[in-house]
Amino acid sequence: MKHLSSLTFKIALAVNSFSVLFNVINDCDETYNYWEPLHFIATKGEGGGFQTWEYSPSFGLRSYLYLWLFGWPSYLSFLIGLPNWLAFLLVRLLLGLFSAFSISLLSSTVATCVFKKNHKETGELDSAKQKILLSFLLSFCCCVSPGNFLSSTTILPSGPSASLSALMLSFWLRRRYFLAVGCVAFTGLVVWPFAAILGIPLAVY
Repeated sequence: MKHLSSLTFKIALAVNSFSVLFNVINDCDETYNYWEPLHFIATKGEGGGFQTWEYSPSFGLRSYLYLWLFGWPSYLSFLIGLPNWLAFLLVRLLLGLFSAFSISLLSSTVATCVFKKNHKETGELDSAKQKILLSFLLSFCCCVSPGNFLSSTTILPSGPSASLSALMLSFWLRRRYFLAVGCVAFTGLVVWPFAAILGIPLAVY
């Protein structure tokens, strides 16, 4: 399983690297409600960025917790004097790594579950080859999809929510229910409340 996950992770990371470098910002909400406030807190308000009204203490509609969880590389880069564009790419790289990990874990888990029952019939070697092939195909198809290219490195909550949902499915299939429920809870409480609805099938199960 570790070897299988490593292979699919390399595939996913290689594809997501293109998104890190070439994905454009497709939504003004990503700019003004996430990148600008992140720039503001990473530079402590001294290097630019805006505190939009949703983050203002007068209204308090948004929390900075989400930005800190995924935007801490920008703070470190500003702390050691790296340029702004590199801080931007480092945050995207973190998001791309997280997305690649979730995709690789899900694809290898699905491949293992599919061929688990056929292990005795096909033989250990043939079963291993089939797992690798299916895991490769699943990972490749997920990564080259336009949706993954757009969401894997976006700082909008929908991007990390997709990765967390993939992790939830992986843990569910592995029968690690505590971790699966934890992914749903973290998504709903910290990242994007609307994505918590994806945990309903798990709750029913």
